[in-house]
Amino acid sequence: MGLIIGIIIGLVVLAALGAAGAYFYLQYSRNADWYYNKALDHCHGGEVEKGIELFLKALEKNPEYSHVYYNLGLIYQKQNNMEQAKNYFAKALEVNPEDSDTHYNIGLIHYQEEKYDKAKESLEKSLSLCAEDGDSQYALGLVFEAQQEKEKALEAYQKAIALDSHNVNAMLFLGKLYDQSTQFEEAVQTYKQAIEQDPNNLEINYELSISLAKTGDWDGTIEYCKKTLEIDPSYAKAFNQLGLALYCQSELDEAIVNYKKAIEIDSDYATAYNNLGYALEKNKQYTEAIEIFKLYVTKVQDQSEKDEIEQHITLLEKKLLELDNAAG
Repeated sequence: MGLIIGIIIGLVVLAALGAAGAYFYLQYSRNADWYYNKALDHCHGGEVEKGIELFLKALEKNPEYSHVYYNLGLIYQKQNNMEQAKNYFAKALEVNPEDSDTHYNIGLIHYQEEKYDKAKESLEKSLSLCAEDGDSQYALGLVFEAQQEKEKALEAYQKAIALDSHNVNAMLFLGKLYDQSTQFEEAVQTYKQAIEQDPNNLEINYELSISLAKTGDWDGTIEYCKKTLEIDPSYAKAFNQLGLALYCQSELDEAIVNYKKAIEIDSDYATAYNNLGYALEKNKQYTEAIEIFKLYVTKVQDQSEKDEIEQHITLLEKKLLELDNAAG
């Protein structure tokens, strides 16, 4: 009953004020929450600039509105305007210094700016406020890895996954760390766990093929190379890796086909030229091998590698000459 009376009184007031007065009445009656919610609606609808305008209106109504500062920080962070983002996140913390999400996002910005000590400080503060935050644990792992603290990074990724079994990014980076530490079986298991969550993740399928190759599982390598290529048929690295697996199974013709596909996709892919050269040589296609090795020399940057391949080309040319003389 009271609500109905309030509405009637409001309508009477608007009628008495007229059009201009009604406009000012409505403006006055719109509080910070109204502008905040409207701003969110516009942002979710893709009208970010209108959202910013309404967030600022909310701050005019309530300068202590920490959620507004936080959302403005997120907008500018997404736009890669890190100075503005940090400015608004800092204002959010002035109002609410115990907000773990704000500390997390400041930590991400410091990480992107390669200010790793500051990033670690912000992320550890976030975790002190919310120990169950898997995203902060994952980001802390990135910081530790950037600082070459591999054991701490590994531990942070493991904690992130324990907190969130769907954190595919943490699984990806944990798998890479295991691989770098020659813990290939652990890498394989971690990548397979990630694929259960995200079967069509290109990078994880490819990285799994790499780790399987290091365990000598060539059938598994071929399987996940093909899966990678189903996801992206133009992924040159997967063709090269598939060529390697086939080469190691003495499927030389098929290996050569896949190395050539890798080069068709990426004509500067030095590793594929090198692998193709050795596959052609092993297949006794010496003339083609020499041509490919000569191309490889133009792609590789390391001078010692150039010298080594040029010596190998000289040996192949000598061998080819001997074969021609024997045939003649």
